[in-house]
Amino acid sequence: MSRNRVLGVKNLNVRYQTQKGPVHAVNDVSFDVFQDEVFGIAGESGCGKSTLIRALMRLLPETAVVTANEITLAGLNLETTPEKSFREEVLWSKMSLVPQSAMNSLNPVYRVGQQIVESIQAHSSKTNAEARERTKELFNIVGLQPDLMETTPMSSREGCDNGQ
Repeated sequence: MSRNRVLGVKNLNVRYQTQKGPVHAVNDVSFDVFQDEVFGIAGESGCGKSTLIRALMRLLPETAVVTANEITLAGLNLETTPEKSFREEVLWSKMSLVPQSAMNSLNPVYRVGQQIVESIQAHSSKTNAEARERTKELFNIVGLQPDLMETTPMSSREGCDNGQ
């Protein structure tokens, strides 16, 4: 049985240009992720995990220089994909980032569901009703009750603090 490679990274390097010279943040990282495989990256704080992921997603500041022998996603060469195509066809639709402090990524005063609906609509042509339905599906996939769509991150956080 052949394994289907979803992500391939070969010899990825990231350095930041500073006034004192280059700072090497990621050095010579290589890995493959295959379909139906659980893959994780672990390491000490400050070792370059976030920089690695942000490099793959082109979310680093202009002072960063990224080089690699290969970066492919489902057979697409990400190194040669033009910026506009990458933003329109890859970022957030084929490749996304869930930050470590995900609760801090949501606006604490707006309903969780509406924030997800707006994100879906920003990256697709779905109507509000279609985006709400997709949000319900996503909540179901991750084991959340659809009624949580109507809560705010602040009220969800308070519920956790009270042991509920």
